[in-house]
Amino acid sequence: MFDNPAERKKMKKPERKQRKRLSFDLSLEIHRYAPAWMNIATELALQTTQARLEITRIRYSIKELKDGICGCVWLKESVNGIYGTLYIHRQKTQHKEASHVAIPIGEAIKQIIDASRETI
Repeated sequence: MFDNPAERKKMKKPERKQRKRLSFDLSLEIHRYAPAWMNIATELALQTTQARLEITRIRYSIKELKDGICGCVWLKESVNGIYGTLYIHRQKTQHKEASHVAIPIGEAIKQIIDASRETI
């Protein structure tokens, strides 16, 4: 054999995804017309910097941190503007220590959670 037949085969390059950045004005317009549940999920995702999967798994109240459970552990009284801790167990990196995220629940996150209890 004089050459490798696999080298003669021309491979197609995969097409790159065509992405278009969302402008701030367009995102405000989407927010204005979107249903309440979508606005709340978007706001919570922006505040916590978590993905859709983690946001949908958050429980309103858990008693303690458990493996694989996402939820809020509330303090009896707020301390320096902190109402509790939001524990998120990231599923994408679930077998690594970095999969556990603890976010203090400040005023902004508390307002989003309270709004979700009222409207959804």
